[in-house]
Amino acid sequence: MLDFVSKKDLNERFLDKKIYSALCAIFFSDTVYNFSEKILKEKFVFWPDGMSSKLVKPNLKLTAGRYMLLELIAQCKKNNKKITFAGSKVNLTDHIFDGLNYNFIDLPFDSVENLSVAILKKEISDVLVLCVSSPKQEQIAVNIFEKVDVPIYCFGAALNLLTGKEVIAPKILEIFRLEGVWRILTGDTLRRLGHLKRFPKGYKIFSKFS
Repeated sequence: MLDFVSKKDLNERFLDKKIYSALCAIFFSDTVYNFSEKILKEKFVFWPDGMSSKLVKPNLKLTAGRYMLLELIAQCKKNNKKITFAGSKVNLTDHIFDGLNYNFIDLPFDSVENLSVAILKKEISDVLVLCVSSPKQEQIAVNIFEKVDVPIYCFGAALNLLTGKEVIAPKILEIFRLEGVWRILTGDTLRRLGHLKRFPKGYKIFSKFS
């Protein structure tokens, strides 16, 4: 069975040495075809984000990545843990960073291999948060997992949304878990449409061991 985590679980599990990822992100990507069942079961923890998650477990409570990130930040502040963010630069004066011990690795657009090397050359704190598009961030996480002794969170655009770099979907779309539609319409259209065509194969593979 796959391992799942909810927002409230993070207060006990946020420092577990695992790769944390949104289930929908990997569901729609070719990453699922390249990772073995062993890797997905032993190294990954998923939080259910997006309606596709209901196809894996209908009773899962869906949580957008930005809320998971806010909870992680709250737990790190409470427990005096430092976060290393790795991605494209955001507004570091935003209030979510108030009282948080953190450092930031500014990443260019590059290959999985080059980005993995770049991250490993930098200081990595108690928790590593990757702010890179899927499936690249999950591939980076697997590449460096054995070389870092910290949990790795794959949050994609969550930090961009929280700091205003990207526009959050209207509340009505969030309620019906249709934020993916908003992001298709407002940017990154071709990449996200490409994800949709992979869905049938991803579901077929995932359903075997979920």
